Amino acid sequence: MKKIALLIVLLSFATLIWGQNKVIKNDTSYFSNDLKEKPKVKSAWKQFSIENSIPLNSINSDNFSDLQFLTTILENKKYIFLGESSHYVKEFNEIKFRLIRFLFQELDFDVVVFESNIWDCYQLKFLRDNYSSREILDKTIYGVWNTTTLNELISFVVENNIEFAGFDIKPSALKYDYFFEKNVLPQIDSNLSVIAIKCCQEFLKCYSSQNQEQEIENLNQLLVDHQLLLDELDQYIKTNKLDVDLIVYKKEICNRINIISSILIDDKGFTGSNRDSLMAETIEWLIKERYPNKRIIFWGHNGHISNNNRKDEKSMGFMLSDSILNKSYVIGLYMFRGETFSNKIIEIRKPFKNSLEAIMIQPGYKYSFLDFSKVENSESSSWIHQEIPSLLWGRFKRSIILKKTYDGIIFIDKASLPNHFILDYNKKLK
Repeated sequence: MKKIALLIVLLSFATLIWGQNKVIKNDTSYFSNDLKEKPKVKSAWKQFSIENSIPLNSINSDNFSDLQFLTTILENKKYIFLGESSHYVKEFNEIKFRLIRFLFQELDFDVVVFESNIWDCYQLKFLRDNYSSREILDKTIYGVWNTTTLNELISFVVENNIEFAGFDIKPSALKYDYFFEKNVLPQIDSNLSVIAIKCCQEFLKCYSSQNQEQEIENLNQLLVDHQLLLDELDQYIKTNKLDVDLIVYKKEICNRINIISSILIDDKGFTGSNRDSLMAETIEWLIKERYPNKRIIFWGHNGHISNNNRKDEKSMGFMLSDSILNKSYVIGLYMFRGETFSNKIIEIRKPFKNSLEAIMIQPGYKYSFLDFSKVENSESSSWIHQEIPSLLWGRFKRSIILKKTYDGIIFIDKASLPNHFILDYNKKLK
């Protein structure tokens, strides 16, 4: 009976895609009108891409009919990781926001965790009644996402009472007014408030310091102060009622202690490897301690969320435990042409021969999705199982094995710069 039921599901899914593809052939709106020339790739790989890529009719619509195929793919997944090959791409922001709305409304995902500081993001729950979405944006996630689309996302999170947190460990807010430390902590313990404000201010000053000698000179005292704050938090949590917010705040303090200790012990300072390791540890902690029964969406860069995307340093995704990865679906986002930003406006370079970008553009869709989580190795799908080139930030060559890196790809034909609140694209961030 189980085999029959499975066969019915597979036939239904195949019928849905076949019917969709039949409609698409007669609907030019799915295709890029100005795509005059496509890169040449191996014919078998081209055919696989054309036959298996699923076009999306929009990157911002609230009509989710074109996303219904995801209900089958993600049915048994608790954690969805949404990547991006560059931070400054309007289309990436829009499709990820659309996916969050879909996952929330149709698949019961109700936690969003950003590649930004765990506490800066988590404190949204205290800011929501006191600040506008634009102000909350300034006080939570990294400035690279200080855009109109992310402002809409913050509004959506607030309006729908969605849980919000971060998995990164570096300070991420653009503006700090220490709302939690000055307005919430005093109601719990005035001594905690005083110590916490001092630690926050000194940590931010030290972290952003350009004077290495002065920084090292103050690091030991900073470590002592944070250890004192940690001890006070521990004491309060043990002797009083369980406070989940203080437990998250305690995790933030533990992360800071790890950062300070890493800088003290290692001449190289706090490295990318240190960061990804703490990211993975923070995600494990959030899943097990704060959101054990929740379905969670993670938003970050491809280089962090991927399972195996770097040879020199292991990515955060690679360091997650199998118990989490087995319940996860990891999506990399890539682009074919257009422009992005990294200290200057960058025109996305032409794809390398037989690269991910060259293969994924073959159907000619504006936006497409390719699931290869269950694809076996064959002549037509061998590009998914072997090392091929791809582009990082739209300009750097990176060789990857897709099958070991993601479960699926979202591909955008043409990238453009997002509407940024604080960035003049001819200058660096303020």
